[in-house]
Amino acid sequence: MEDKLRRQSRRHDLRAPHAPLLRWKGQSGEHDGCITEISLNGCFLNTRGEASVGEIITFRTQLPTGQKVTLHAETVHRDKKLVGYGLRFVYTTPEERMFVAQLIAEATDAVRVDRK
Repeated sequence: MEDKLRRQSRRHDLRAPHAPLLRWKGQSGEHDGCITEISLNGCFLNTRGEASVGEIITFRTQLPTGQKVTLHAETVHRDKKLVGYGLRFVYTTPEERMFVAQLIAEATDAVRVDRK
């Protein structure tokens, strides 16, 4: 059932490429990584750091305005081939959802510029 939901999520969510370097923190400590795709529901975190499926991680990233924000996400699957984790955002404030929308807008704008 979880795989079916994940496939549906991939098909229906607007996903934008996004690649800011960031530090994330989980039960195994702090690690480097980058987000390679992002949607309002979640993202893919490319990292060599260790996390367990179901674990809540915290990471900081930067908005286009330069403002740094902290986001929380649950690991929903591990991809050994791509070296990273699929994450589902856990919004703790309404502002966090707005921050993610801004990150998506930035990534979408960057794709438009690259295609011109």
